[in-house]
Amino acid sequence: MSNEPTPRVYTDIGVKRAINARSSSTVLGGSIISSTVLDAMDEANRTFVAMPDLLKKAGEAVARKVGAEAAYITPGCYVAIGLSVSGIMTGKDYEKIGRLPNTANMKDRFLIQRCARYRYDRSVTVTGAKLIEVGGEDGTTEAQFDEAINAGTAGIIYPAHLEGEPGIWPLSELVALAQDRGLKIVVDAAYRVYPLHLITDLTKSGADLICFSAKYMGGPNNAGFLCGNVDAVDAARLNGFMDWEIESNRSIGRGYKMDRGDIVATVVALNEWIELDHKERLSQQDRRLEVIAEALSGLPNLRIEQGWFDGYCSMEMKVYVDEVALGRSVFEVEQSLRNGDPGIWVWDEGDSLKIGVDMLKEGDEYLLARRLREELSL
Repeated sequence: MSNEPTPRVYTDIGVKRAINARSSSTVLGGSIISSTVLDAMDEANRTFVAMPDLLKKAGEAVARKVGAEAAYITPGCYVAIGLSVSGIMTGKDYEKIGRLPNTANMKDRFLIQRCARYRYDRSVTVTGAKLIEVGGEDGTTEAQFDEAINAGTAGIIYPAHLEGEPGIWPLSELVALAQDRGLKIVVDAAYRVYPLHLITDLTKSGADLICFSAKYMGGPNNAGFLCGNVDAVDAARLNGFMDWEIESNRSIGRGYKMDRGDIVATVVALNEWIELDHKERLSQQDRRLEVIAEALSGLPNLRIEQGWFDGYCSMEMKVYVDEVALGRSVFEVEQSLRNGDPGIWVWDEGDSLKIGVDMLKEGDEYLLARRLREELSL
């Protein structure tokens, strides 16, 4: 059973260890970076390179791997979406690039289905773009899209993890609508990286730009990439941090700087993810979930579901709690787990606790199972 001490690098500054049962969570530092990726980062750190060349060649390597015309590495998927939107508005016009978030005389309206609104669509409006809701909570008709399109409409935002949910248009149909009306499509595919065919399905979908996060592939927390047709990728790149330095174009992306190690790590992590033995990865997750399920078996006032939730790339568990019978809320259980030592972080889903096991250290599943049973037996 794992209950290892907090590493000294954390205790020296007064931070305790956390057990990550939230999968690849930004709040907990992202993912577990493999030794291969760490070695690549260390090797990159030993020497300097021309960053424009590195970004160009790294983008080409990513594009080849995912089957896209072009790619550009970014500090996370959120930034990838923002740069994608920026490039669609500005094109390769340096005057426009230097004015964002002032979008005067630009097409700056991006449509999104009302039922597809989600927290991270804020990545669109930080650029100065306007996000326009279309349709209702139960879906959107083609006529409603047409009614929302005007001379200032630039594109459509599509959160890929919602595909298949009630009312959400299939991406293929939305691409056809957009192309027929001269609009661009930006896809948030942050964690749509397994099954592996999802990656190439997206890059071959006809969408103009597709955005991924590297942390879901075992890369750094602060890395990701956008990919798609070469003109759209080039326009996004011109809004990034490097072209501020080499072209003096005052791009909005100057603050989205990356280290050479993170760029290299993104390429290596993507390669490793695609070559990974995913059957073994999922078998390990299944074994860990079974440890937790066995620990909770026989307890009243709860129900367990295991499987794939919200389009995520790893297996998870939901523990539904009868709060009245238990005498405690899901929130109270989640907080008690988090406030322990070590703190155990799970997701509070309102009516359930959602548990990810892919970022657990070996043996942590037993400690997690024991603490869950204790909290749900009170």
